[in-house]
Amino acid sequence: MTQFFLKEALNEKIKESGLSLVELARLLGVSRPTIHSLAEGANNNPTLGTLADLAKVLKCNVVDFIGNQVIKTDIRPDILEISENVPWNSKLYSEVSKETCYSLAKTSYNLNLTDVLEIIVEIYRYCLLVKNGTFDRKFHDWTIQEKISSKTE
Repeated sequence: MTQFFLKEALNEKIKESGLSLVELARLLGVSRPTIHSLAEGANNNPTLGTLADLAKVLKCNVVDFIGNQVIKTDIRPDILEISENVPWNSKLYSEVSKETCYSLAKTSYNLNLTDVLEIIVEIYRYCLLVKNGTFDRKFHDWTIQEKISSKTE
């Protein structure tokens, strides 16, 4: 996949919070360079745990950081392998993103942003193309279990 635009989403939430990078680093218990690398886009593939910690301190949701990541890329149809004539379903994508982040946050596996987005895209594609835009909980849960299993082998 391409750049995830995490930088923009994170900086927006930092600005809304009124916190400086130094204050944010202190609240998270990490170094200022760690926060700076995320805010400047040098690290655009943090773990879900890092995003969850940021979301907690910034009083938002992990989905706020990644909910529109695929939407914002110029190659969305290529990423999703969906033809241009299939309409984008933002409600479905939002539901898949939210449910996937919640489910993954409950596990002890700390996947990085690329892995999380790959799972979201796979579930979204299936629900859009096979289930006619309806969220499929069984496929969602199975996909997450399969991805986690493949990462631990």
